[in-house]
Amino acid sequence: MNLSNLLFPFVLTLGVATSGFAQGTGSDGFPRRDQELTDRGQELSSIYCRSCHDYRRTHIGPKLGGITRYRTREWLMDFVKDPAGLAASGDETALELIARYKVPMPGFAALLTDDDLEAIFSSIAAYSDRRELTFNPGEDNPRIQEMLSLPTEPVPAATHALVLDDVVTMPVIPNPRNIARIATLRSVPGDNSSDLYISNQDGAIYRIRDGESKVVLNIRERFADFFNYPGLASGLGSFDFHPEFNDNGLVYLTHTEAYSGQATDYLPDSPLDEAVQAVVSEIRVKTPGKVDFDDASWQEIMRVTLPTAVHGMQDITFAPFARPGDADFGLLFIGIGDGGSTANGYSDLPHRLDAPLGSILRIDPLGTNGRNGQYGIPPDNPFVDNETPNVWPEIYAWGFRNPHRLTWNPFENHQLLSIDIGSNLFEEINVIEAGRDYGWNVREGNLEFDPVAQNPTKIIPWDVDEAEYAEPLAVYSHLEGRAICGGPVYRGSVEWLRGKFIFGDIVTGNLYYLDPDKPGKPQPIFRLSVTDAQGRDGPLGAWIKGRVDLRLWEDAAGELYILTKTDGVVRRVVDVKEIND
Repeated sequence: MNLSNLLFPFVLTLGVATSGFAQGTGSDGFPRRDQELTDRGQELSSIYCRSCHDYRRTHIGPKLGGITRYRTREWLMDFVKDPAGLAASGDETALELIARYKVPMPGFAALLTDDDLEAIFSSIAAYSDRRELTFNPGEDNPRIQEMLSLPTEPVPAATHALVLDDVVTMPVIPNPRNIARIATLRSVPGDNSSDLYISNQDGAIYRIRDGESKVVLNIRERFADFFNYPGLASGLGSFDFHPEFNDNGLVYLTHTEAYSGQATDYLPDSPLDEAVQAVVSEIRVKTPGKVDFDDASWQEIMRVTLPTAVHGMQDITFAPFARPGDADFGLLFIGIGDGGSTANGYSDLPHRLDAPLGSILRIDPLGTNGRNGQYGIPPDNPFVDNETPNVWPEIYAWGFRNPHRLTWNPFENHQLLSIDIGSNLFEEINVIEAGRDYGWNVREGNLEFDPVAQNPTKIIPWDVDEAEYAEPLAVYSHLEGRAICGGPVYRGSVEWLRGKFIFGDIVTGNLYYLDPDKPGKPQPIFRLSVTDAQGRDGPLGAWIKGRVDLRLWEDAAGELYILTKTDGVVRRVVDVKEIND
């Protein structure tokens, strides 16, 4: 069975006008004649599909351009309704999907009617017709399997398992998937209480106290163009307290808005079929040190237009271990992905110094010398004096596809670590150095990458010193997982974990660690299992049906929390248990 015969009935990019489509029904049986039907399919796919799938390339699930002409109408409809049931019946393609992508796709029979599915597939077919996309089972790069095997898989098991304790189950704000879309966890700097603050992408920040959650901020009604679907980098993205919150009462957050011509600090030079805007806001609470957003003042400090609704403005963070007088104290770091530009055929938009896409920015939120006067540019930023025309001096490091999480190592010069969610083959962990180029979209892991064909072309040995591009600290391949999720370098109360960088895979829920201070690249990684007081053991993904949607955070004391959107549970790591072979 060819591994190319794989599909999920989802797409990542459907926002193209359908005027000019052929009238009537295509030879695949899906209608082309109805603009209203295609528009409806586009809307449904943006809600249920974009988180995992793309037309032109393998993502969390396989690419789908031209797939309606390759698989039958009946098979496609049956698969979306109940993929696990189709696999249980012995269907070879369904079984192979699970084997390759590690988790079964959830069934949509309860969420999508036959009419809904017809609209989605009609939209897929119409888009494929317009862009002349075909599904060719023999088109994969013949060296992809060889490339996937570097470094050696599978990842070995750790000698200890994490012992987890449930903290709280988060409520669901109504959304199409009916899940708690929890994203970011923070503690107030210098606060000795055990209060936690957790945001969800649907627009709320909660205070967690004594096992109970309470909404302290809801931004959905504040912003008329608030945009919170699909699930990749949309909605309320991230937030952080200013390190002097107890004195100045400042909180910073990011959210997305539908683009309707608003003024912006960056507008990509490309067709904006699905553009959204990522906004950084400053909130000043009335009483410094008190997390009370009633009567707080708001100020927008940055607005960036993204070409699509994915891989946008990711984590924002202050350097938590910097102190007054340190170079990074009070500076805000902002991770911005390539906005889906490479995947959508706009490979010239990222990986440049005159645009922010695919970069980590470093700004002074209290300054005024930035491009809109609402923030400052630190004088020691690496590109302040760069002679590139229209350079963005806000850029601290560049060459990222989707820097989903930024974290800091408290044990090694307070180094900044970033994870980068991969494209075809590899998930990366990077040690961030000011001014360095991390390679995307001409590098992925230790591979040379063709951004137009969107395929790896050459293996670059790890011992080759490429001065032009920074090498990842560690990678894992898509034989192991689908989308990396960064966590902290552990500094909490469990001695065995101290100094280990904890991370995981968003889709499968697999948990890993590595030693970020150990010399050499690539660093070996180890897979962690979990256990709890109820006697459950094994990988976290086995506890949760389907896509796990994992997030990892720490509190002010350095204790590790595991958040899973699919079941809404927040769990704390309270100990480790040695595993006996």
